[in-house]
Order: sequence, then C-alpha cells, then structure tokens
Amino acid sequence: MYFKGDISSVIERYQDASIAACPHNIELPDDPARASWVNLTGLYNSDFVIYNHHPDTFKFLQWQHNMLETHCVNDPNKGVFFDQSFLQHAALLSTFKPITEPGVNVAWYNLYQDLRPLTTEQGLLAFQFSGYDPDRPARLSKYDPNANIQSIETSLLCLEYYEQLQEVTD
Repeated sequence: MYFKGDISSVIERYQDASIAACPHNIELPDDPARASWVNLTGLYNSDFVIYNHHPDTFKFLQWQHNMLETHCVNDPNKGVFFDQSFLQHAALLSTFKPITEPGVNVAWYNLYQDLRPLTTEQGLLAFQFSGYDPDRPARLSKYDPNANIQSIETSLLCLEYYEQLQEVTD
C-alpha cells in the first residue's frame, strides 16, 4: 500500500467499529469477469484494515487465526485466497463497517470505476500497487494484462512510485 495522504482522519471516523475494511470495489462490478474475480479473492482487501480494541475484534482475530493455521493458501478451486477469503466474514459482526470513502483503497482492480481520487481536492490517500513491475512501468499490474496506465494522473502516480522504489533499492 502506497500512502499519499494523511489517513489519520479515516482511522478516526471508524473508531466505533470493531473492524473496518475496504471492499475491492466501490460499486457493483461492471462485468461478470470482475465479479468472479472478487468472488475468488474475497470481498475485502486485507491490505487496509482497521482493527480497534473491541471484544468482537478479538473474537474475530482468534477465529481467523484458527482458520489461517491450516487454510492460508491460494486455492481458487476451493474459493480460498489467503487471508482475504476469511476477512469477508468480519462483515457478520454487527460492529463491522466497510470503508467506502473515495481515495482510500484505489488499485488497478477498481481504478476503472472512479478516477476522482486522483483528480479531486480530497485526493488519493492510498494506492495499492499490487503486482506492479518497475521493469514494465506502463502496466499497472501483472495480474491483469489489460490494466494499463490510461490517464496522465495515473502515469504521474506510477512515475512517483517508481522513483521512490529506485531510491530505496539503490
């Protein structure tokens, strides 16, 4: 997760939730392939989750720990994608809240839905460069061959990220 802005206000807004997580999509998927992808990878992204001090949080984390001890695998035929397959069960808690604010969980898999976080005053808070390959900078992710950079804003973001990767790897 690449943080571009101050996320403290987002964390504060979800203090009353036991767990808050970002769904992979911010609206209904536009085609069956995208819907199937979410079914395989889980409704929520485990890269940005807020866990607050609450009995439901501890209950869920213990349950998830037990599940992951033997089932933390990538097995699409069984509907298991590491921890994300189990994270969606947190939504069963009455104290769970989805994080649906624009700009908090932008990635190659939902960027097509809404470019506003890249261009508005609120702006981009966190971008997930899942599968980004600096050797192929025109492609947002190796996981989707169609996820190419298609806007100036996205191109500038990738260039900034690429430059920061170079700084820490040199």
